[in-house]
Amino acid sequence: MSYPLVAGIYEIDGRQYRKTPYQSLVPETNSASSKKPNREKFRDVPDVYEDEPACTISSESQKPPEISQIDPRILIHSNGKKWTAEINVPASLMGKFFGQNRRSLKILEDETGCKIKTPRKEKHAPCEITSIQSLENVQRCLDRIEIFLVDAKRTMRITHFIAFPCDHPEIQENFGFFRDAILSGDHFDASCKKEKLFTSPARLHLTLETVVIFDEVEDLEKIENVFEDLKMEISKILNSKPLILDIQGIDIMNDDPSNVNVLYAKIKGENVQKIANLTRDTFIQAGFTKSTSESEEDVKLHMTLMNARYVSQAENLKSRYSFDATAILEEMKEMYFGTVQVSQICLCPLNSTTSKQQFYTKLATLNF
Repeated sequence: MSYPLVAGIYEIDGRQYRKTPYQSLVPETNSASSKKPNREKFRDVPDVYEDEPACTISSESQKPPEISQIDPRILIHSNGKKWTAEINVPASLMGKFFGQNRRSLKILEDETGCKIKTPRKEKHAPCEITSIQSLENVQRCLDRIEIFLVDAKRTMRITHFIAFPCDHPEIQENFGFFRDAILSGDHFDASCKKEKLFTSPARLHLTLETVVIFDEVEDLEKIENVFEDLKMEISKILNSKPLILDIQGIDIMNDDPSNVNVLYAKIKGENVQKIANLTRDTFIQAGFTKSTSESEEDVKLHMTLMNARYVSQAENLKSRYSFDATAILEEMKEMYFGTVQVSQICLCPLNSTTSKQQFYTKLATLNF
């Protein structure tokens, strides 16, 4: 009679995970004088601290570590008597990973039966996990850290954005006419007449997606690879044709024109929507956004012209600023800003250190 394979489960923070069955590299054997299986005897606790002298290991274990057949990140040493793995925890999350007085790290070690060696503050290196109890202990520790990283990404603020640069001379010039007309026009509401409301002409852009980046060294390398794959897909869509943006007309993000936070220029053009959707979905799949699945809705194509957040930040307002755009929408609803060819997508930080007379810092670019 055969029985189905039943895998055990273990619980982490209220979530249940299936135990992965595996065979030990040092199989247990039955003793001739006893029905009980022989237990593995471990050597002294191995050294897992950087500043302590290394332990002496017998010639029996002087072999290259074997890779676990269950998780390739786990290495098996000393004929199955020691297990290790490495995992990257971004420097920006190390404080949260440690917890106050390293309490969170100590709890993780106690609950998983592992020792976790973290890199020095100035050193860019992965955390090292070591257990002399079982492979499963290391796997649990890896699972716990991965859950921590996923949860941290959900709660972390947006750090960067993906965009088409729109800082072309024609667009900048027409945007200047738009801004000056509002600032000097007596029939526009006084709430619209703050210069801080307007986007810098040098920083005009079309946002495709916002992203969260933990580590500008490791994550930027991944984004370069994402851009390479994206470039090939964009080439298929364009089929050697240029990508043209027609920027004409204005609109607002909300329904009340008398209480506006963002006013933007509308964008049209063949293949623009398709490429915008593709870019967003590609970064969702790569795990750089707060979204966990592709959206059925189109990316909202817009070039921000006025943003109340700029005033709130500049004046340190406790409540968010808003402005009355009723007259602007009535008089400039079909305002023309330009028709331009774009051939670049870029990754930029939200808080760029460059002058506002220059475009945002481009940390990575995709040219097509």
